[in-house]
Amino acid sequence: MIGSGSKYCTGVHITDDAVYAVQMSRRRKTISLSACARVDLPDPYQLPERLAEDVDRAALAAALRQLAVAGVECQRPYFGLGGTSSFVKRRFLIPNSRTETREQLMWEARQSLEDDYDDFVLDVLQTSRYGFVVAARREVLELYGVLCRQAKIGKPGFDMIPFALVNALEGGGAARDEGSDLLVQLEAAQGRVVLMRDGEFEAEAVWDWEDEGTAVSAARIDLLRSYVEGLLDTGQGTEAADRVWLASAQALDAGEHLAGLGRSITPLDPFAQLRRRTSADEALEAMPGGGAALAVAAGLAFRGLADV
Repeated sequence: MIGSGSKYCTGVHITDDAVYAVQMSRRRKTISLSACARVDLPDPYQLPERLAEDVDRAALAAALRQLAVAGVECQRPYFGLGGTSSFVKRRFLIPNSRTETREQLMWEARQSLEDDYDDFVLDVLQTSRYGFVVAARREVLELYGVLCRQAKIGKPGFDMIPFALVNALEGGGAARDEGSDLLVQLEAAQGRVVLMRDGEFEAEAVWDWEDEGTAVSAARIDLLRSYVEGLLDTGQGTEAADRVWLASAQALDAGEHLAGLGRSITPLDPFAQLRRRTSADEALEAMPGGGAALAVAAGLAFRGLADV
């Protein structure tokens, strides 16, 4: 058990083939990696659709219970939202008024959702350049609550997957206030790229692969490059990112094919500035993909610690 003087959180990232978990603790201003683990799923798992199926949800609850066997406690789990469970819409700011911007963004969300408005939980993110409407389906959040009760773990907290990746970069001490950063996170069924500019979230691209394989094929690289180039298109040509960060095991495999998209291409290590328990360090060393594979889970844990 973590000492009573510590704050703690466990980020849980469910992919199509595994559950990744990162348990962190914070004592005063010091954040430590307490434990980390990967639990393989028996069948390909698509969120959030399969959360609504009793048998599929029971299988996922069983996988979450296995985290305790690996030494990961989930008394304060945070889950990443993506896919059809949520969306992030970018809008322009009202100059010099955060309050008016928030009101305008919420009004636009109500108009856009119309009769579905009550089906979503809404929030707003404002950066120096843009405002973002963040929406999550209420039914999906409730299903995560059911999942946690079945798994006998704590009540769930949430963050959007793109924001978790930003948290991972910042928590690892690699974020910069100048220039552009691309975070590349690839899974067997889906790809995601997040663009940060001058240290702030700016845009995200998410897509499903057109083939059913898992290998990093030439077709997948071409599709990935097309989405990256779309994010980096300034209207006067495509720029190269200052920094590209590889934020999953499959992204590491694709890294050698991304030359020209960034001035540097580096695996994302969200734990670079953290103290680590010996057991956590050993688990991290044995983890396929290392810290990069745990980037989303780590970002969720950082978010949970910030919410304490």
